[in-house]
Amino acid sequence: MLTITEAEAREKKLPGCDVFKRTQLAYKDDLNRDGFVVSLYHESYKIFLTSVLIGQFPTLREESRKVQDALDNGTFDIRNSQISKTQWQRMEYINLENFYIATGFELFFKSKLLENDFLVNVLEDKNEFKELRKDQRERPIHKNELFNISGYFYDASLQKNILKGITEKSLDFSLISKVKYYETLNLSTDLLGIIEDYRKLRNQIHLPGDFEESPNLNRLGDKVVPLMIDFINREIADKANMLTDKWGLNYRELSRINV
Repeated sequence: MLTITEAEAREKKLPGCDVFKRTQLAYKDDLNRDGFVVSLYHESYKIFLTSVLIGQFPTLREESRKVQDALDNGTFDIRNSQISKTQWQRMEYINLENFYIATGFELFFKSKLLENDFLVNVLEDKNEFKELRKDQRERPIHKNELFNISGYFYDASLQKNILKGITEKSLDFSLISKVKYYETLNLSTDLLGIIEDYRKLRNQIHLPGDFEESPNLNRLGDKVVPLMIDFINREIADKANMLTDKWGLNYRELSRINV
């Protein structure tokens, strides 16, 4: 039973009174919150660039241009044409490609929730947290809603402060894709459609089956990748760099991707 608050533990100078469970520091203050936000931005950026579609887009674009030029000037010969190594890599590992891109979006979602002081941890489904957990299944929960009924309490056995009411589990992608969660992102309808298609495509890596329909990706066609790269540059790279400069954090600068 955690009954001693963090403030009481500090007043009594109990051992570990100024120590916290690391992940729970995200809800402690703006500096710690933004440190976690930047970390998530970096992970999102890295996994986007791991995909062939984003990481090797200039190569794919140039290869596509050469084929189109050959078609336009009448020199294209299907008998002598070959799929490039880059194109083959993307085709061969398409389920992994979709998984990378969907995961990049998922990490971005969680960074934005955290940046706006919403919980990214699943709440305990018991006692005084039961109603809030019920609400969390439909809408984002602001950290102040949790702190109104809970807070940091001192754990004598661990000799650190614990935030009561949250679990170690983070919110599922399917849950944070609900309308009330989407509304906190301020993204365009086109981009939300792209994200939704990739979220569904991601499941193919777990249980490959019938091809998943991708109405938004099909509708937008060649606009998809430029839209995604613009999103990564503005919403991830630029904002990660801004927060890094603001707090003097020890993170490398994220480079903008050339379209």
